[in-house]
Amino acid sequence: MKESYAVRPAREDSGRNDSSAEHGGLTGGGLAGEQALAIAGGANEAYPDFAPLYLVRGDLECKAGNSTEAIAFYRKGLELVAEPDLESRLLAALIGILPPGSDERATLSRAARCRQTATSSPRQPSRLFEP
Repeated sequence: MKESYAVRPAREDSGRNDSSAEHGGLTGGGLAGEQALAIAGGANEAYPDFAPLYLVRGDLECKAGNSTEAIAFYRKGLELVAEPDLESRLLAALIGILPPGSDERATLSRAARCRQTATSSPRQPSRLFEP
């Protein structure tokens, strides 16, 4: 018999919807905080050079109230990141958790604004429908 891989809706009598969008994976409440931190920690150990995991781990640490650890994970992610979107997300997360008025926060905020200005360009009209 051929196995079906179709997504099935949650049973009506289960009282819950198992969609990952609703539960949010590691950071959205699908797992208990300590369990999510343990899984993220294992992922960081298994893949120490994978920058996206440092964003997830930093977010989990922040949510758990561990701001010092969150800052360290965001910084580590920034050391490893090669993709601009992820870099801006790590930068925003780090800026958001640093104490207001700190020199590092001001410096990173300026750097983020400069980076945004340098990478944004006026939108060019589409040439797809030109006669």
